[in-house]
Amino acid sequence: MFVKRYIILQLCALCAHMAFSQAPADTMPKQKTLGVVVIYDNPVPFAAASRYTSLNDALGRNKSSTLTDLLQENTGIYLKNYGPGMLSTIAFRGTGAEHTALVWNSITINYPVLGLADFAVIPANGFSSVGLLHGSSSTLFGSSAIGGSILLRSKQGFSDNKRIQTQASFETGSYNRWFGNVNSYYSSKTFFSNTSLQWFSADNDYRFVNEFKLKKPIERQINSAIKQYSLMQDLGFKTGEYSKIVAHAWYNYTDRQIPPTLTSSNTAAMQQDRSLRLLAQWDRQAYNNRFYVNAAYVNDYINYADNYITSPSRMSTSTLQGVYNYTSNSQALDVKAGVEGQYFTADIKEYNGFKAEWRASVYANVSYAPDLRKWLLLSAGYRQIFVQGHITSAAPTFGLRWRIRPTIIFKVSASRSFRIPTLNERYYIPGGNPSLKPEGGWNYEAGVLYDRGFNNNFNFMAEVTGFAMQVNNWLQWQPTNFGYWEPKNLKQVLSRGAEASITVGYTGKKFEAKLNTAYALAIATNQKIYDGQQGIAGKDLIYTPRNVASAGLTLTWYGYSLFTNLQYTGMRYTTTDNAQTVDGYVLLNARASKDIKLKNFTLSIWLQALNLTNNSYFNLPYRPMPLRNYRVGLTVTFDKQLKNKSSNDK
Repeated sequence: MFVKRYIILQLCALCAHMAFSQAPADTMPKQKTLGVVVIYDNPVPFAAASRYTSLNDALGRNKSSTLTDLLQENTGIYLKNYGPGMLSTIAFRGTGAEHTALVWNSITINYPVLGLADFAVIPANGFSSVGLLHGSSSTLFGSSAIGGSILLRSKQGFSDNKRIQTQASFETGSYNRWFGNVNSYYSSKTFFSNTSLQWFSADNDYRFVNEFKLKKPIERQINSAIKQYSLMQDLGFKTGEYSKIVAHAWYNYTDRQIPPTLTSSNTAAMQQDRSLRLLAQWDRQAYNNRFYVNAAYVNDYINYADNYITSPSRMSTSTLQGVYNYTSNSQALDVKAGVEGQYFTADIKEYNGFKAEWRASVYANVSYAPDLRKWLLLSAGYRQIFVQGHITSAAPTFGLRWRIRPTIIFKVSASRSFRIPTLNERYYIPGGNPSLKPEGGWNYEAGVLYDRGFNNNFNFMAEVTGFAMQVNNWLQWQPTNFGYWEPKNLKQVLSRGAEASITVGYTGKKFEAKLNTAYALAIATNQKIYDGQQGIAGKDLIYTPRNVASAGLTLTWYGYSLFTNLQYTGMRYTTTDNAQTVDGYVLLNARASKDIKLKNFTLSIWLQALNLTNNSYFNLPYRPMPLRNYRVGLTVTFDKQLKNKSSNDK
């Protein structure tokens, strides 16, 4: 039953407002871009007291990476991965997969059915910006933003001179892997267009060590092929001196087989995912005031089948969203307020009929800087959500950012977050319960950031953050005496820990070196048990490692580049009584490339080796991961800026 609930997911997009995600590139705060981790100026409005990590530098390194690959290589965040191309979910600050918001251009695209997002089907190279907002942010993004938020921003922006950029990438690799991407970008003073087309396929019959057989033979994965297509289109028009219209469209199709575990038989399981996301925004900004209106539509469809079910499981969900937002800025005071509404529909046979639901939110955020240099910044916010069926939740937040010295920033914040029970948790038959309570609790964090440059070519940046988070009414599916599972507000969970990152960089005339490190300690335990299973009180949550770390070193010389990446994932408990575990593991990856520049063209050739030490490991029990494998590819980029014709040229 649990497997079936996972399989019949579907995707919608709902809430959230984020002015930064629609702002033109030239209005973004200036950042020091050095290495992968860039935290000096938080670009998320009204969240300056929270920890923010930018992954923008890493986006161009690997054209074929998914969001799973990007996060595993460059952050201290654990992703629960069922295998290459298979379901991949996140555990941010010790929370569950349902407690992280995935935000695309102001829309949270978590599945409304399960409340989570599948990072394996998100192509990272389709975005110009990827960032992580650590900690609770329900005031900004609504439901699910408890452990953190992943922010995706499409490429956009006007330019004084006309600019044309076209890029094509091709890659092949082990296990009959083929990848291609074509991107075309055009911008002028009044118009921009960005088009991205991607395709990917692989037999995915990778080699692994079967640890559960005598002599541990090397075997091939079965029933694991995958193919995927993605099309993104972004358009922007200036409709006046102070106003513009921006539109985004994203179609994603994935067809994948689902391999069995090492202890189960092959059922020839397969799943098709189709998602269409549309967003339009009208934006007017004059003087210190800004208004914008968002309208969004999302439709998702999933079809699952295997040898054990008599008919395929199909699910279709749709979401309509509208947002009205007003922002006022002055030298000392910034104010943002708005309203938004969502309308969800779900056509799923396990719900015993068509389901529809309205949600509405009102929110306000304020930041105040008593001095013009903004050495001290105070912020506060509040969101109230109303859900059809009388479920309401509130999310206040308070923050302080103090620049103690030019190179040292101290940050502290407190915020309340919530998660509305998913459609599955309320309507799935058998087991769903419409009377479930929302999850919620307070998050507290404090941190220090140090950033200093030396001799104009050496830079050192470090940040340490401590956090504590309590989540009440934690929802969990439990077996019943009647042979099916049901969700319950089972327990109270406490997660506490620390996050640390160090970035060191050197830039010379002919040589550059960058070292990026990230570490996360998250201790997530059951504090109170509301119903049965008192023996798990004080135990760690399953599939939640206490220690996760990554380190990346990039060396560049005369167009040659070498990138090495080391990942560590600690031991995870696999049973609620913490009696069984899956071992921790270390991965070493490497990538060598050469850039050749010819006038307006740049040719990049690369070779990548994954799991360089040929380590045999498991991310999840009985689901083996690949041994050493390789990829090789090339990228051709054409970039030209055209001068505008003057009146003398006519």
